[in-house]
Amino acid sequence: MGNFQRLVAALLCVGREASAGKDGDAHQSDWRFTYRSLNKRAVSGFDLPSQQPPLWNHTAASIISTAKSLTRDSGAVLDKLVTTNTPTFANVLLPLARQDTEFALSAYGLQFYQYVSANASLKDASVEATNILDNYDIAASMREDVFKLVDAVFQNQTLAAGLDAESQRLLSRTRRDYISNGLGLPAGPKRDRWREIQERLADLELQFNNIYNSQNESVWLTPEDLAGVPDDIVNTFEKGSGENQGKRRLAFKSPDTGLFSQYATNGDARRKVYLASGNKVRSVPSN
Repeated sequence: MGNFQRLVAALLCVGREASAGKDGDAHQSDWRFTYRSLNKRAVSGFDLPSQQPPLWNHTAASIISTAKSLTRDSGAVLDKLVTTNTPTFANVLLPLARQDTEFALSAYGLQFYQYVSANASLKDASVEATNILDNYDIAASMREDVFKLVDAVFQNQTLAAGLDAESQRLLSRTRRDYISNGLGLPAGPKRDRWREIQERLADLELQFNNIYNSQNESVWLTPEDLAGVPDDIVNTFEKGSGENQGKRRLAFKSPDTGLFSQYATNGDARRKVYLASGNKVRSVPSN
């Protein structure tokens, strides 16, 4: 699911966050992902897209409630799945793949706010939602009852041989992922320790990303440092004053650093920016 989730995250970048109130709760929002309704008359002569673009109107409260609802609904799907008596690709792998897809799409919509929103309450809610979703994902990926169904389909050579190449790949990769997520270990202390490690890693990653995204570090560059960078890009950088008179402020955030690296021809300046940007996170919580 990792590659698909990254694809979803990239696709979500085309969305635009809707305006929100000071506390992030100015708009009411259904817990599911909402989409703009397109007026057919406004696009006369053109085919409507099969999927309309997302509407970024979540509130801080709805981000949390959506995350909790996603985990409940996903868990209910898995609970229903394990009641299957005769596992096949159609009644195990397909429902599982659809559930993973729907979960990933909505989950990444909630997690996206922590990277782009200027609203502190939305960012904090997005971080909290990520923690909820990560913990659920770890638990779901270690459900032995679901793995047994997937493994039963895989071990049924007659059934597996009748699948097309794409379906065989999905079956093989799904089984492999469960094994990689700890179910290749015997139940007991080793598997429990594996889960503790995964939860700790998820927590550390969340802490780091939260610190990383909250940084506002920058560097002041002279006209010589900015040699090669087009004027229309340089003009978007903040002008300096006082001791930084005549300089431009390069923030260590996208797209500024990417544009500088793409065009700048001053080697010393490129090195300075690269090292400073790479070391902008200088401390992490001691716990």
